[in-house]
Amino acid sequence: MRDASLEFFQKLVATPSPSGFERPVADLFREYVRPFAHKVTTDVMGNVTAIINPEAPMRFMYAGHMDEIGFIIHYIDENGFLFFSTIGGTDVATEIGQRVWVHVVCFRCRCAICTSRRRF
Repeated sequence: MRDASLEFFQKLVATPSPSGFERPVADLFREYVRPFAHKVTTDVMGNVTAIINPEAPMRFMYAGHMDEIGFIIHYIDENGFLFFSTIGGTDVATEIGQRVWVHVVCFRCRCAICTSRRRF
């Protein structure tokens, strides 16, 4: 993989994009493909389309999702535990022990998901 492609891919997967908040990753993708595409458009739903060689006799489409599973924090208790619900579909059993980034207005921090016996 070329260094520029690898750098783009690393930025792409490092950019937070929970369902409903995909704009930062869409902007990143749009700017990356702009030099290669004849036309780049964004529809009202935020879908980005890049057209390369529109006069070619064959057509090829590569599609992917920009969103990822996310969580929204509803409450932080006196011990610092975060109470949250999911954004997007997920299986609760796969969340436990996962490391996540918590983004707030002024900073972000690394956390892990855990549960108490009474809640699971």
